Amino acid sequence: MHNSVYAPSLVDNKNESYFSYESMNKSIFTRLTIKESGLLQRFIMYEWDTEWKILYSLPHDLCDNYGQCGANTICKANRNPICKCLKGFAAPSEGELDIQNWSGSENCARKSPLCQGKEGFLKIAWVKLPDLKFRLNKSLTLKECETECLNNCSCSAYANLKVTGEGNVCLLWFGDLVDLREQYEGIRGEDIYIRVPASELQGSKKKWLKRILLGVSVPTVFGIFIFAVIFRISWKRKNRIRKENRKEKLDVPLFDLDAIVKATNNFSPANRIGEGGFGPVYKVNMGYSRNS
Repeated sequence: MHNSVYAPSLVDNKNESYFSYESMNKSIFTRLTIKESGLLQRFIMYEWDTEWKILYSLPHDLCDNYGQCGANTICKANRNPICKCLKGFAAPSEGELDIQNWSGSENCARKSPLCQGKEGFLKIAWVKLPDLKFRLNKSLTLKECETECLNNCSCSAYANLKVTGEGNVCLLWFGDLVDLREQYEGIRGEDIYIRVPASELQGSKKKWLKRILLGVSVPTVFGIFIFAVIFRISWKRKNRIRKENRKEKLDVPLFDLDAIVKATNNFSPANRIGEGGFGPVYKVNMGYSRNS
């Protein structure tokens, strides 16, 4: 959880692995309580105060209940139903991702076994990581963690845990993914990469494009088309005019001073026909040849 009261840290040694929480402010005391119903509450009290105040309570919603949804599902408290099979998995009864009469407590199964073809990883952001059957490695980068998982046919997902705030902590899951949930605002979330067939990744790109196309109304598409046509015509017209102007400039004849003096009869006042912004204007003898 992101706050100014305490910071989480990871304890991992030969005998045990667990999270601990260290106070970030010596003037604040915290304590945890858990009731018979399973309600967990964290209290805080300032050193100058005499009453404990509730910082948070769990479960915050139904998704905080352990195993609220079956294995290989994700729990999203803001949707109905709150349980949904992960991409690449299906509920056993119908083989579909969304089933209205599915209770959500059933486990979802992979549509196809691992290591049966080309595979990749689907990123799911800002979640509470699943429990059970995972292995921790403190020396692997995110990319190395992906390679390690892909080389093991039992590895179903991986993540790079950043709770320690330093170094790389690679987590690898084997078998079913249990108790995965989308985190709510104010609670720390991690990114997890679920192993799926390459076809599932390609399908997600096609669906993404389809959503964009479906989200654009027919009048909007027609308007964009008309704008594109007008823009194309305007661009071609301007380009043609630009080329014609350039050609006209190249066709302008050039005369030296001697030729101009002869053509205007030495700038005779009789040949002066007016005056412009750059000086007097003279008529020339059109019968004069440049080569004469």
